[in-house]
Amino acid sequence: MLRIPKNAVVAIGKRQLEAHLRGEKLTPLESLLAKCYDCQGFYLDGKRDCGCTSCPNYSRMPYRGKNE
Repeated sequence: MLRIPKNAVVAIGKRQLEAHLRGEKLTPLESLLAKCYDCQGFYLDGKRDCGCTSCPNYSRMPYRGKNE
């Protein structure tokens, strides 16, 4: 089972990922936020745009630059 590190950044998606790991049902938006949090390595290197424009979820990425 995936474990969120103790030093993981409190960021958009952390609460949703924890809920998913507990087996709770998520809305589509909550699922997307949890996936971004997981994919970005729990934002351990900072809350910023991933820059992966080929990702189908990129348009809703929480820390995506506003200029896109």
